[in-house]
Amino acid sequence: MERQNKELKVKLQEMEGTVKSKYKASITALEAKIAQLEEQLDNETKERQAACKQVRRAEKKLKDVLLQVDDERRNAEQFKDQADKASTRLKQLKRQLEEAEEEAQRANASRRKLQRELEDATETADAMNREVSSLKNKLR
Repeated sequence: MERQNKELKVKLQEMEGTVKSKYKASITALEAKIAQLEEQLDNETKERQAACKQVRRAEKKLKDVLLQVDDERRNAEQFKDQADKASTRLKQLKRQLEEAEEEAQRANASRRKLQRELEDATETADAMNREVSSLKNKLR
């Protein structure tokens, strides 16, 4: 019985040793798994922070681009307004030029008419002067 008791004690110690070894191996494996998960969590946290930083940069860049687009749109509207005003002014000046050219043509036509009338009157005056001279000569 005592031998059996010793055998059981030895067996119990062996089992306890095996259990302790398995327990230590499990703890070591779990600790390694925890360390790996903590490292993975750290990496994912860093990646998340980097992604958040990139998102903030992208949002800022988008905001800047939207502001620039808005400025460009306003500038384009101003240029369009200026172009419309310039076009209106150009049309007005062309109309004025056409009117001035028409007036110049009328003035030239009137001048030519007056020139012809002057030439006719000069010829008539010359003819009358000749006739007067002729009549004076006859009276003498």
